[in-house]
Amino acid sequence: MSNYKQVKAETFESFKFEKVGDTIEGILVGIETRQSIHGTMEIAKIKQADKCYSIIISAGLKIYDLADYIGYDIQITYEGEKTNAKTKRKYKSYNLGVGEKVINNDDFPF
Repeated sequence: MSNYKQVKAETFESFKFEKVGDTIEGILVGIETRQSIHGTMEIAKIKQADKCYSIIISAGLKIYDLADYIGYDIQITYEGEKTNAKTKRKYKSYNLGVGEKVINNDDFPF
């Protein structure tokens, strides 16, 4: 019989951008798709030294292909609402900063 050690599950607390300048930074560890009553949505998972967060990838973040930055240290800053020049529709704007790759693809078991 094997000896098993207890493993603590990581939970991701939801992070919401509310004010201009709100920023989250950490390692982008994954992206998942979830079903909601409004359709499908993508969730980015960001790990900091002491906490794990999830953020909804809204239209303003979809302009960045976040999947290209899995394993990288990233910083996302909310820049406020902007208006699309063509459609005149408002959207939330974000700035993405990318640092070094912290986790290599070889570190992922899948």
